[in-house]
Amino acid sequence: MLCRIEVVIGKKTLQSLRKQCAENIPVTDDLPSGESCKSNLVLDKEGVVCNYENKYSFRIPISDITGCLLSNDILTVVTHPYCKRRYRQEFPFFVDVESTKEASKFKELVLEMALKYFHTAGCTSKPVLVFVNPFSGSKKSLRIFNHRIKPMLVEANLDHQVIVTAEKGHAMNHVSTMDVSHFSSILVVSGDGIVYEVVNGLLTNKLAHECKLPIGIIPTGSGNGLAASTLHFRNEHISNGDDAVLSSMYLFLKGELLDLNIMQVNTNDSMYYSFLNMSWGLMANVDIDSEICRFLGDLRIYLWLIKEILQHRTYFAEISYLSESDEEWVHLPKTEYLYCFINNMSFAAFDFYYCPMFSFNQPKTLLTLARADMSRFDLFKLLLQVQSGKHIPTNGLEFIPVKAIKFKPVEGKTHLVADGELVALKEFELKVLPRALTFKF
Repeated sequence: MLCRIEVVIGKKTLQSLRKQCAENIPVTDDLPSGESCKSNLVLDKEGVVCNYENKYSFRIPISDITGCLLSNDILTVVTHPYCKRRYRQEFPFFVDVESTKEASKFKELVLEMALKYFHTAGCTSKPVLVFVNPFSGSKKSLRIFNHRIKPMLVEANLDHQVIVTAEKGHAMNHVSTMDVSHFSSILVVSGDGIVYEVVNGLLTNKLAHECKLPIGIIPTGSGNGLAASTLHFRNEHISNGDDAVLSSMYLFLKGELLDLNIMQVNTNDSMYYSFLNMSWGLMANVDIDSEICRFLGDLRIYLWLIKEILQHRTYFAEISYLSESDEEWVHLPKTEYLYCFINNMSFAAFDFYYCPMFSFNQPKTLLTLARADMSRFDLFKLLLQVQSGKHIPTNGLEFIPVKAIKFKPVEGKTHLVADGELVALKEFELKVLPRALTFKF
């Protein structure tokens, strides 16, 4: 036992506890009559236990607890348990005015147990830096932050500094010059575009190499490949919208730190970093050209994919790669491709489970080559099966695990895209930087 306090529990809370957290209660037992009853709360390593008359025992698991509030004489334990998906629950307890000091200590211990990373000596006084992109996806990021994310930060007793991005490059410019030691973490409320900016800002910030600042993501964009990949990795329910927001915030608060591979891209006059994927040809055309239909949401991707598949345009490139096991480059002759896709995550979007064989724990990325002889039928088959990851194998599609790539576009009017962001279409060399940045999920 770490701490114990006396409380008064309302009948509604007792009923909720019995339904969700009962340990040893005969089903036939009646709840106490009246609107409230005296009880006590005990904090141990496994959670918060509510005891009543040595007969009732309710445990709120520490794994479910995301916050704890003390307002006047009410102590509220906030949880987000999982049953097919995450959902929110509050358990309020009444505290005697004379026991406020003990209740405050109880609250601090609950948060320290439930949110160990944020409530350790090194992070307690440091705020979370939050980037909110009001233009991402359906342009609801600010509303989602104010109504869903901010309350959870307050319940977790986490100070935070909010920056609403005003233009492209805003987050990158800020992160590249800031003192990273002032913050406990970075939380991005956006799609993958602002994560791209944060990643590039951190890797060009000289101080960031001395202090690895973990990155969290709340998906409010149109693609959200990072969020989909992390939710899948943690066996959370995968669907775009409110469920993904709640699960992603739960993982940011409760999840572990994981160092992920980053792709470093060098051209003859520039260098940038990619965390998700790079595309050229058909996939890049879908990503960029469909922007004119952004008002259609995720539907725009499918409509443009159909358009590109029917057109079946090909592009010439020269590609070399260094496989994960070899030390000598493999040089492919100049030839036609429908597209080239370099993947650093399992999902490219919530409904695009493109690389089911991907693993976070290996120092490689996956080079995908769609040859010119890949038929329209095979492309449509991929489109129909990619949501479930059952599109592999597909005729004309090759997946190659690599640690470096040399890419030279030769002919064809198309785009080059990194993490959903348009970059200059030119020759480049890519290498995998193993465990280069820390994410929290």
